[in-house]
Amino acid sequence: MTKNVLIMAANGQISQIIEQRILKEAQFSDVHLTLFLRKKSRLNQLVNNERVTLIEGSLDSMADIQAAVAGQDIVFVGVVDQTADNSSNAICCGRHESSRSRALDLYKCLGNL
Repeated sequence: MTKNVLIMAANGQISQIIEQRILKEAQFSDVHLTLFLRKKSRLNQLVNNERVTLIEGSLDSMADIQAAVAGQDIVFVGVVDQTADNSSNAICCGRHESSRSRALDLYKCLGNL
């Protein structure tokens, strides 16, 4: 059974390490990655990978977040808030719209994993 995994801020250093491991290691062969980033052309090397969907969007847009989270089994947020509005709070709110999602916000939830 395919697991749908969304990685937000997919062009970040930690996100790319996770993406490469998921795509290379046999234990993750049942994972389909959805990669969310501001400019999907930054990950053009993955555009023809059948296990990858690239989505262009903004972490500042609730509509973009909700669209990306829909249908995902796991959500990884590869961003550390450095703004006054705490964008990962919007991401956590957006994930509640999808009952199938779990959000892994390592910055805020590490103690709860």
